[in-house]
Amino acid sequence: MPTSLRAAAAALIIGILYVAGQVASARATVVVRVLSPEGAKIDSAVVLFHPDDSGKNGRDLRKDVWARSNHEGAATAELQPGFYDLVVMKGGFTAVTRKIVIEYKDPVVLVANLSFDPLVLCHLGDTFH
Repeated sequence: MPTSLRAAAAALIIGILYVAGQVASARATVVVRVLSPEGAKIDSAVVLFHPDDSGKNGRDLRKDVWARSNHEGAATAELQPGFYDLVVMKGGFTAVTRKIVIEYKDPVVLVANLSFDPLVLCHLGDTFH
């Protein structure tokens, strides 16, 4: 094989590997805004993004990603594309769960409206902390 042909083949292989690596490491910024029934921002809510392997061929190497909402009620995570189960939890509120799909769009903003949990209200009234 001539040297120029070898060099071209090597460059092509390196290019393919580079593009494959970029796609595999591509992530989208996801922001979850956590709000109370009145629309108030909720801080310290726990947010879980659990990978769902739907549509994946082979083993899904994504891991659970945890975040916590800040004083602005926003929890931020960097996620690889795919399906996830989103769970948003905070003491005194009923957890919110939903299926989401992350694509290569950036950023993704989701809203989680938490409601006061009736069981907690039944036992503690509206004075829980």
